[in-house]
Amino acid sequence: MRESTPGDVYREVAFRHLLESETRRSARSGQTCRILLVYCSNAQGIIVPMGRHLSTVVIDSLSGNLRATDCIGWYRDEHIVGALLATMRGNSVEDGHNGLQLRLQESLRARLYPEETWSVQIRVCRHDEVAQI
Repeated sequence: MRESTPGDVYREVAFRHLLESETRRSARSGQTCRILLVYCSNAQGIIVPMGRHLSTVVIDSLSGNLRATDCIGWYRDEHIVGALLATMRGNSVEDGHNGLQLRLQESLRARLYPEETWSVQIRVCRHDEVAQI
């Protein structure tokens, strides 16, 4: 079920299957996995397609900032890139996710024009929160 695209990025169907599987495994272990979502929104807050250049930069930045146990995939093709963040223990969860968001923001700011970065949104969510996006 690997069904990945170049750069080890899962396609939407495979990524969603992986997310469901990890969510069930996490629930059995009593821990919660998270998903990091990166998307662009317009002035009205509506999610819009990223475009090839921006999605390439986002995927490259994610690849350079994730642990080997985390996975990248399309949560919504051309609109939302996701990263499945495998479980972490204890107090390190909040610190780890906050640190990842900051590193990713810095990486994107360094690689994109200011007018591109204003629309980029980065969120870390529990699986049950993702349905709202």
